[in-house]
Amino acid sequence: MVVEVEVVVVVVVVVVVVVVVVVVEVVVVVRVVVVVVVVVAKEAVVVVLVLEIVVVVVVLVLEIAVVVVLEIVIVVVVVVVVVVLVVVIVVVVVVVVVVVVVEIAEAAVYTFGLEFLRRTLGPNECGFLRLFGLFSGICEESKSFICEQKQVCRVGFYGPTCSHQCSDHCVGNGTIKRCDSSTGQCDGGCNAGYIGDKCITECDLNTYGANCSQNCSSQCGGLHKECHHVTGRCIRGCAVGYKGEKCEHQCEFNTYGLNCSQTCGSQCGGLHKECHHVTGSCIRGCAVGYEGEKCEHPCRFNTYGDKCSRRCSLNCRDQDEVICNPKTGECTLGCSDGFSGPHCDTECMYRTYGENCSQTCSPFCGGHDAACNSTTGECLSGECSNGYTGAKCEIYVSHVVNGFVYNPVVVASILAAMALFVGAILIIL
Repeated sequence: MVVEVEVVVVVVVVVVVVVVVVVVEVVVVVRVVVVVVVVVAKEAVVVVLVLEIVVVVVVLVLEIAVVVVLEIVIVVVVVVVVVVLVVVIVVVVVVVVVVVVVEIAEAAVYTFGLEFLRRTLGPNECGFLRLFGLFSGICEESKSFICEQKQVCRVGFYGPTCSHQCSDHCVGNGTIKRCDSSTGQCDGGCNAGYIGDKCITECDLNTYGANCSQNCSSQCGGLHKECHHVTGRCIRGCAVGYKGEKCEHQCEFNTYGLNCSQTCGSQCGGLHKECHHVTGSCIRGCAVGYEGEKCEHPCRFNTYGDKCSRRCSLNCRDQDEVICNPKTGECTLGCSDGFSGPHCDTECMYRTYGENCSQTCSPFCGGHDAACNSTTGECLSGECSNGYTGAKCEIYVSHVVNGFVYNPVVVASILAAMALFVGAILIIL
């Protein structure tokens, strides 16, 4: 319609212009003819002047008429164009409003009014819906009231009345989830952690991730090794000796146990004191002087040294106690009599005896070397120098009469005591 109006206007303008041009050309030709006639006649000067004036006036009038007509035509064209544009805009707005209203009406009818229409319209509801353009597709009178559709629900909904939302676990663009409008089956598959046509089933307790294709870590805690169906995070923590969200990391080299909360023994061997991440047993053995799986015990049972493989000296004092240092083997309480040295493995030197060999044998022991027992100090030869007696030759004597020891000092003391006693009696008498 708009195109036809524009064509008519253009044709009118062209016809008017052509007519004006033809008239002007005719006037010019007439003028030329008149001039020729006048020249031939030479007597009609007045007539020539009159005709000349008439021609000039006609030409001016025609030129003014052409200008006015052109201006009027231009104004008309502009007005027509403006009107056409306004009409086009109004039509577009009306179309948009109608489309929006139809969409809203369709959604409202589809969501809330289907049952009402079914009960009200009876067996002709499909024809009614098709008549008003609410649905597209193939409607058959024999098919209840819902027409067979390829896609009738808004995005994110499905079901006979489009009252069901697609699963939140369908793969979608942002918050919009897409599924089949009839069955609800997710078009693009499921998000991680879910399986099934409608993506409403979580992964089994020991699987997770996309299509539930990944297994929970074997180091997850609990009997069934459960993990979160989406992230794989172990639900019941980690088995002993492991850490991390998925329990994928062993305890660091100097920790072990549940949640890696225990520290390896300080007496574990090696620079870093490593121990087994589960049991805590020292990987590189024990430091010198310690034993046990975790190297928690100093050497026992009178042993010392690397792996407690050496025996304390039998000459250490007090055998019933821990008698030597577990690292060095030094006797902690000193040596038994007759021995010396850190390990009590050195017998007392010549002519010494006793604790730490601190005593000297009697100089009155007989024999060529005057030696004595390193433990007791008794003279080894069993003989003493003249004037001395005893096991250690420590008793001084001067004579032995009839097998008895006769000490002049003792005898003199006894005689002096007797003399004092006799003198006292005589004084009394």
